[in-house]
Amino acid sequence: FVHIATTRLETMLGDVAVAVNPKDDRFTYLIGKELVHPFIPDRKMVVIADDYVSMDFGTGC
Repeated sequence: FVHIATTRLETMLGDVAVAVNPKDDRFTYLIGKELVHPFIPDRKMVVIADDYVSMDFGTGC
């Protein structure tokens, strides 16, 4: 499981990816892998790398 923080729960139905900071060693092994959407199990979400993701806020992904 990957714990993800969001402040906009209602937008999760449109999520197609999860972004992580490429310098965050906790998640680099996930980059390029697929995750199961928590509300739509048939939808896969890819993990992408983006420097914009803060490693110090929320869960970091």
